[in-house]
Amino acid sequence: MTTNRVTFIDTMRGFSLFGIVLYSLQCIFSIVYLKKFKRGPIENILRIWTNWSWNGQIKIKHKGSTLHG
Repeated sequence: MTTNRVTFIDTMRGFSLFGIVLYSLQCIFSIVYLKKFKRGPIENILRIWTNWSWNGQIKIKHKGSTLHG
């Protein structure tokens, strides 16, 4: 009598195949995304937060201006 059991090795093959497919799709999406945008979405959020500006650019201090106004 034979039973249809999925072995550990068969399970790992399925996970590794899923991982390869997922990684390939991420690479393709990344190439397409970076052709349209200069930065990724998380990098853009971090730049807005660290530079305190909505466009993510560093604010240029004009000559003669002070921090207090």
